[in-house]
Amino acid sequence: MIISEKANMTYTAVPKNACTSMKCFFYHVNTGHDFAEVTPKKKMGYQGIHHVDGYRMGRFKIATYADYGDFDHAAIIRDPVDRFRSAYKNRLFQYNDIRSRPDAATRAKEAGLSDQPSLGTVIDNMEEYFHISNVLKFHLRPASFYLGQDLNFYSHLYEIKETDTFYQVIMERTGMQIAKIRANESHTELAPDYRLTPSQYDKLLAYTASDYELMKDHFYPRSYREIDWAQ
Repeated sequence: MIISEKANMTYTAVPKNACTSMKCFFYHVNTGHDFAEVTPKKKMGYQGIHHVDGYRMGRFKIATYADYGDFDHAAIIRDPVDRFRSAYKNRLFQYNDIRSRPDAATRAKEAGLSDQPSLGTVIDNMEEYFHISNVLKFHLRPASFYLGQDLNFYSHLYEIKETDTFYQVIMERTGMQIAKIRANESHTELAPDYRLTPSQYDKLLAYTASDYELMKDHFYPRSYREIDWAQ
C-alpha cells in the first residue's frame, strides 16, 4: 500500500497493472522529485522504486488501512489473461528472469525445463516455474492476492486503459503538474510464443477464474477464438 498525504489517498499496486509507473508517479507526488533522478539505485532507473520502503507490495491485509479510514483508496485493474501474458513477456523475455539468474537457471536445468519457455510450457508446468523463479511467481500471482476479495473497498478503481484519467485525478487533487511516466513497458526484440492449445487455454482460464469473478463487472473470460494468439 502506498500512502499519499497530499492526495489524501492510498494506492494498492498490482504487478503489471501500470505498477512501476504509478509507484514512481506517487513518489513524485509525495516528494516533489522524479525517482529516477534522485534514487541511489540509478543504474536501476525507475525499477529501483520496488526496493524503497513505502512502495513495496504484498498480500492484501485490511488491517494495514486502519489508520487511513478517511482516505480514498485507489487501484488499477486489468483483464486477467492479458495481465498474465504481459507478465510472462515482461519477466521471461524483457528481463530474462530465469536465464539471467544463475540459481533460477540451474533449477530450470535440473527440472529439464526451458529457461525461456513458451507461454504454453509455463502453463503446463506452472508450479515448477513458480519454484524455479520467485520473481515470476510474484508477477503471476492472482490480482486478488494484492487487491483483496472485494473491489467495493476501492473508491477509485480504474481499468488499465484509464490510467491517464487516474493521473489527472491525482494532479487535480494535489494541484501538481507531473509528467506521465511510462516506466516498464514490455519492449523486447524477441517474439514470445503466446500460442496455446485449447486445453492449455482452459488451464489458464481455470487459474484466472477467481480474478474474473472478482472483476466480473469489468472483464469477462473470452473464448479461445476471441484471443489474438499472434501478440
